[in-house]
Amino acid sequence: MSAAVTDRDVAQAVSFALEGRISGSMPIATDNYSFDRLARVMLGALGHPRRPVVGVPNAALALGMRAEAARLRLKKMDSGLDLARLPHDLIGADLSLDTTEFGEAIGLSPRTIDDAVIATVRASQ
Repeated sequence: MSAAVTDRDVAQAVSFALEGRISGSMPIATDNYSFDRLARVMLGALGHPRRPVVGVPNAALALGMRAEAARLRLKKMDSGLDLARLPHDLIGADLSLDTTEFGEAIGLSPRTIDDAVIATVRASQ
């Protein structure tokens, strides 16, 4: 699960900061998204709402990421990131935020960002 915002949410936060209505570092969130939900919304936008979404256990994903890291090192294309840690550190972690607390500070209400995801998918086609 990960906190999610739209480009408009970020623009509003920047605007509030420039106006001096908020200061310092402030996380913002208007929705919390799981990878499963993101995949389902994207598949729906692509016209495949019934296509199954299959999860991969973090251990299997980490193994694949290790292999990919080795392949990139051999090609001298590695970034220096420890790819094997990504499944645990990002995908397996709960990165959600309280959408009421971290949205209201800049005048945002908790809401779904499904429409923004759908618009992004359509714009990329």
